[in-house]
Amino acid sequence: MSALKRNKLLTIIILIIGIVLRIVYQFIFISYNVDEVNLASNIVNSGYWELLYPLKNGQSAPPLFLVIQKFTSQFGDYLWSFKVLSFLSSTIALVFIFTWIKEHKYHLFWILGFFLFSVSPFVIYNSLTLKQYTFDLSIGLLLCWLLLRAKKPNNYFIGIVLTLSCLLSNMALFYCVAFGIVKFVNVIRHEKWSDVIKSIAPYVLSPFIYVCYFLWFINQEGANELRLYMSHYWEGAFLPLDASIFDWTLSTLNGIGSYFFSAYRFLSVILCVLSIIGFINFWNSILTKNKTSFLSQAVLFYSVVLVVHLVFSACHLYPFSDRLYLYLAPLVYACLAHGFYVVFKYIPLETMFSRLKESLVIVLIVCLGIMYNSYLPYKENDVLGLMSLTEITNNEVAFTNKAYTTMMSWNSVFNTEDVTTILAKSCVIEKDSICEKSYLISRQHHKFGAQEKHSSPEAEVLRLLNQKKIKEVNRVDGYAVYVILD
Repeated sequence: MSALKRNKLLTIIILIIGIVLRIVYQFIFISYNVDEVNLASNIVNSGYWELLYPLKNGQSAPPLFLVIQKFTSQFGDYLWSFKVLSFLSSTIALVFIFTWIKEHKYHLFWILGFFLFSVSPFVIYNSLTLKQYTFDLSIGLLLCWLLLRAKKPNNYFIGIVLTLSCLLSNMALFYCVAFGIVKFVNVIRHEKWSDVIKSIAPYVLSPFIYVCYFLWFINQEGANELRLYMSHYWEGAFLPLDASIFDWTLSTLNGIGSYFFSAYRFLSVILCVLSIIGFINFWNSILTKNKTSFLSQAVLFYSVVLVVHLVFSACHLYPFSDRLYLYLAPLVYACLAHGFYVVFKYIPLETMFSRLKESLVIVLIVCLGIMYNSYLPYKENDVLGLMSLTEITNNEVAFTNKAYTTMMSWNSVFNTEDVTTILAKSCVIEKDSICEKSYLISRQHHKFGAQEKHSSPEAEVLRLLNQKKIKEVNRVDGYAVYVILD
């Protein structure tokens, strides 16, 4: 088998692995975090027209996204029907990245980047939530494929796609601005002003419907309360324009390294350095060559989007934090793959040892894959996992108020028989007393990327632990189970 065919087969296998992982974590180990439950509650209890107004429980999402979610939720059980749209979008993103590998003739370093994108816990987790973040990712890739590859793109078609994108994804507005800037810079040197205006018109006019909707939205009842809630919730996620910008930048870079690369600090730093090397080399190609590759143009596009996002963040118009920069995954992993290529290009190996270089990349794929998956899965509210514990199903249990409220909210949407039964027979502990039950359930979060790290126990649980009235016996993501001692 030739090297090209072998690498193509390896890429297809990785694509299949990525899809299977998404099926497993989306439809087998089903989990909905608190934000997802609150959004699902709005979708279930609102009509199509009502979804266009400010939502309850501090929730917000693009209008067309909400309407489509409402439509797809009508087909089958809510537990899985709410996940279908995110799964399809996440799978489409995988396929688009697969086309990037074809662009580089299935080079091993690009296969490495594709593998990390396929199995990244951060990408998988945030691509499969009942939120619009996966559309931020897939729509960016779709627009790259449509607009950067087309020799003579149809302006009317582009206008329709961009208009729909703005109603599906918050990031699409930034994509319009970025593509408009890139297109303007590219054509102004070669075309007449009339042609320039015609070329950038779709990018300028496409957000018009969304902007009109937004201006209407902010004047509706509940919009101001939602704005205040969001400003408080995302406090610290806006780019500061004072001396604290340095601390904010370091914190943000640390977050990007931990989320996209690994919670293992040494690995995160190495991969970050390689990505920076790849990014610099890409830009060197963009600035010095008359004709750049598709991938260089894609890097240029995402770089401009990043700048636009940071400008909006500095103006306190849109935060810059974890899941909100999921759309940068293609840029990050493309730069990482290119960084590997640049570094390995200078390794002095003779022809007879050329296979050693390929073997080293294969070893890297295996090792990084194992390290990535050592902290998968990550769930913040694994109610179904909690219900699978025999301590819960075979005994009457008590809840902390926080755990009970969270479970009630979850069951108000999904209404499963076992959760309903458990809640009906349970009680909520008071500050100075504990119910006469066998077990106590409390909320306790896992920190992303590090399963051995947990948030502190709730105050009442900590008090009972100090009094030696309870003892931890089990844990699922988002919950701790304690046996109540006699």
